[in-house]
Amino acid sequence: MPTVRDPRFELIRVTMAFLVILDHTASGAFSLYAPGTVLWGITYTSYTYAHWAVPLFVMISGKFLLSLRPNIPLVEFYCIRTRKIPIPLVFWTVVYAIWKGYFLSNSHNTFELLKKAYIEPTCGSLWYLYMIIPLYFFAPFFSKLMSVCTLRERYIFMIGCFVMSLFLPTVIPYFPLGFLGYWGFFFAGYIFSEDNRTKTITLITIILVCGTILTYGTTCISLRYFKIARNPFTIVGSIAFFMLMLRIKIPEKVFLSRRFFKGFSISQIINRLAPLSFGIYLVHEIWLRWVYQYSFLLPDSIKVISLACVTFALSAMTTYLILKIPYLRQTV
Repeated sequence: MPTVRDPRFELIRVTMAFLVILDHTASGAFSLYAPGTVLWGITYTSYTYAHWAVPLFVMISGKFLLSLRPNIPLVEFYCIRTRKIPIPLVFWTVVYAIWKGYFLSNSHNTFELLKKAYIEPTCGSLWYLYMIIPLYFFAPFFSKLMSVCTLRERYIFMIGCFVMSLFLPTVIPYFPLGFLGYWGFFFAGYIFSEDNRTKTITLITIILVCGTILTYGTTCISLRYFKIARNPFTIVGSIAFFMLMLRIKIPEKVFLSRRFFKGFSISQIINRLAPLSFGIYLVHEIWLRWVYQYSFLLPDSIKVISLACVTFALSAMTTYLILKIPYLRQTV
C-alpha cells in the first residue's frame, strides 16, 4: 500500500530545493551590480529569501526524526534512517571530485580532493551532509528527551539552542560550532509541527514580513557578526515561513494547464517533485555551472530567477532518470 504523504511537508521540500538553487544563483550574480541599483535590489531580495533553504532542510529533518517512537531500537534506527546519508555522500563526493578534476578545470586534482574529503567536501553543497550526520546520530536520544518534556520546556530548550548558536561564536571567535548552529532549527521543526495551538495565518504572515524586512536590512551586518543562516532575523523569517507552510491547504482539484501538464492538479505536481528534492539539491551545482555559461542571453531583470528555474528543471529531470536506474536509486 503506497505511503500517504502530507502535502504540506512535500511543498516545503520542493520549496527548499528551489531556494537552495536560488541562493547559489543569486550569490553568483550578486557582485555584478552596483549597490543601490534596481538590479542589485532584485538580486539581494532573492539572496535574502534563499537563505531560508538550509533552515527549512533542517526543520524537515527534525520533524520526522524526532517524531519517531521513543522506544525504537538504535540498531533499527541507524540501519533504516541513516543509510540515506552515507551512500549519497560517498557517491557524490566521488562524482564531484571527478567533475572538478577532469571536466571543470585543471586547477583541481581529483585524488587530492578525495584525500581531503574526510574534512572538506569536494563540493560546497555537500557540506549539508557533513553537518546533518551528527544530528542524525543524536536524533534517537533527542527524540526520547522531547517525549518527556512539556511544551514549555521544549520551547525553552529550542530558544537556548538558538541563543548559544548566535552568541557563542561572537564571545569565543574560534568556537567549534559546526552542526551545533542548527540544533535550534532541528528542534523547531519538531516543536512547531507538533504544537496544535491555533496560530492565525495573519499573525504568522506579519511575523514573516517583519522577519523578511529585518533580514534584508541586516544581512550585510550579519555577514560580519553572524553566520548568515544564524542571523537572528533569518531565524525568525525561516521559522515563520515554515509555520505558514504548515497552515496552507493545498487544493486537490485545482488543475494547472491541461494542455501542458495533462490535467495534473497542483497537489499531484508537488507530490511528483517532492521525492526528487534531495537529488535536485545534490546535482544542481553541475547544471548551474553549465547554465551560467548562457546567462548573457537573458535580460538582467530576470536573469537570476530564470537561471534558477532552468537549473531546477534540469536537476529534477536528472534526478528522475537516476531514480530509474536500479543501482543508483540509493544515491539520491
